[in-house]
Amino acid sequence: MAKDAVYFSHDSNARRDPKILSLRSLWGAEGYGWWWMVVEMLREQNSYRLSLDRHCVGALAFEFGGVTAEKAEQFLTDCIDIGLLEKDENEKIFAPSLVRRMTILENKRQKRVEAANARWGNKDASEPKKDADEMQKQEKDNAKHEQSPEKSSKDKIRQDKIRQDKTRQDNSITNTPEPKKEKYFDAEFVTLTEAEFQKLINEHGEVAVRRMIVILDNYKGANGKKYKSDYRAILNWVVDRYKEESTKGNLQGSFNKEKNPPVPLGFSSIVEA
Repeated sequence: MAKDAVYFSHDSNARRDPKILSLRSLWGAEGYGWWWMVVEMLREQNSYRLSLDRHCVGALAFEFGGVTAEKAEQFLTDCIDIGLLEKDENEKIFAPSLVRRMTILENKRQKRVEAANARWGNKDASEPKKDADEMQKQEKDNAKHEQSPEKSSKDKIRQDKIRQDKTRQDNSITNTPEPKKEKYFDAEFVTLTEAEFQKLINEHGEVAVRRMIVILDNYKGANGKKYKSDYRAILNWVVDRYKEESTKGNLQGSFNKEKNPPVPLGFSSIVEA
């Protein structure tokens, strides 16, 4: 069964309606529950009407928790006397409030069907729409339209705040300045931020960093090479190149010492002779 087939609006303050109060004064909270059972049964009928024959009264008595038919019939009579129910020309009972609400709802649905048919180029507005997806969309739109003004206002405020927060975040990211890069040790092509330069000094020492910058500066100048980050280039390969140079330099220094060993004191005159 479709969800909208059994729908009807229900005011949250219905219990304080003068007619309902009259009913409650006679039948209490139990009668208030019976009343909404009657309304629900009326809503399920195509014409929103019920016959007052013995079968209908017996069904109501069963719905009311197995009370006697006489008690159920007396309850309906009191509802008619109070004005909650009325009889039509065929002696069928109906609730004027329910009929009025359902008429409004049916008119809204018919207008939506006509609008949908007009949009799709279907001139026969009386033909019911069979597309399930579109019907679901219409029901969602209806729920939005029936939304309380207070809730709509709160939703709008919440959405505006989310947009403002996102705009502030985007502006914060966009307006954050990049760290300034500078040249060190008279390098012509190598630039580093102060933080990058200090990290290299702390890890390798000033002498080593000076040589690393010279190595990279000579390479970039000779080859026209450009790096997005000279700091990353130093970490990627210049450090290794510097270590290779240092290792070769140490080996060469040891070799020279072996070829020309230091002359012991006291023998210099003998060697010179």
